[in-house]
Amino acid sequence: MRGAGKAANLSANSGANSGLLEMRRKNEHREAILYAALGLVAGAMFSLILATMGSFPMNGQAALPFPFRILFGGLAIVVLPVFYGVVGALMAGLGAALYNLVAKWVGGIEVEVG
Repeated sequence: MRGAGKAANLSANSGANSGLLEMRRKNEHREAILYAALGLVAGAMFSLILATMGSFPMNGQAALPFPFRILFGGLAIVVLPVFYGVVGALMAGLGAALYNLVAKWVGGIEVEVG
């Protein structure tokens, strides 16, 4: 587990449950970076699907004029991955900050290891 000390504060519980670790804190910055990368990948896959679907007529309808196909297809390939990445980073950062706040009051998640 490379960098585990920086990513989350873990403490071992003593006593009968010696195989349990408690995650007391998440690193907001590292989690935001991870979810931004995942959002970029998901947005890229989704935008390629939308761009492909938008270039073909459906149910016997005429295809969109050329400028609209470029707007909805080509622009989506650039805009959607960036949008998904930014939203993913913001939500992950907020989620980690909220986790840290609540974990102070009620304790963190316990994970059984080994």
